[in-house]
Amino acid sequence: MTEFKPDKAIVALFATTPSHQFVGTGFFIDCGFLVTAQHVVDNNKSLLFGVEIADTHDPAQRRSQLQFKSATVVAMDQSADLAILTTSEYICPCPLPIDTTPLLGIETAYCFEYSRSNGSSTGNFYVESSTRVGNVVRYVDDKRTSPLFPPDSLELSFPAIKGASGAPIMSCRGKWAVIGIMKANAMYELLPIQSIKVMDEIDNKPISEQTTYYLPHGLAVNSKHLKTFINKHMRQTAKQ
Repeated sequence: MTEFKPDKAIVALFATTPSHQFVGTGFFIDCGFLVTAQHVVDNNKSLLFGVEIADTHDPAQRRSQLQFKSATVVAMDQSADLAILTTSEYICPCPLPIDTTPLLGIETAYCFEYSRSNGSSTGNFYVESSTRVGNVVRYVDDKRTSPLFPPDSLELSFPAIKGASGAPIMSCRGKWAVIGIMKANAMYELLPIQSIKVMDEIDNKPISEQTTYYLPHGLAVNSKHLKTFINKHMRQTAKQ
């Protein structure tokens, strides 16, 4: 079994514009493509990604030995919010397999992402990975809950942090595999709601002010849509 090395297979993505803005997270799969969310790519035709080449747990050394490569956007699926990129500058030594088997609620789900990263027009990049652990709360197939999501989206017990879009949601059933791609958050209203009454300064009448708190749950595109998208792209490429 190929060893799982998140820092080699999961990468921070940056715009190729002079600002080098950090835009999200991506990952390499076992057919050589770099995958992320379509809204991470936005209107860019290419992106930069950072590869950690240092085999050490020292964060300072890992950042100092970071290499940046370029990847080109070759296909996008707006309905599933997925994008495929290719690069000739990097061969991932441990690409991630895709698993379309539903994850049971008692099984653990992992998210490896780069939400704490930043780009810079001066070339001073800051790249830091994060790991979030939880479970799949449910598979969402309700347009009222997630009207912009394809069927069987994964609702997660942990939130989607800004910059985590495009990150792989993974399981480990004997081997690590991608089961979803992080996209956004579902929001749930919490109780109690804080309500207070204040006096209107103009007409001296009471006004109710209400503070509502929300609990964010990450939503991810099901990996079966990624597999369908990749197969379709490869068939179209073969015909050309």
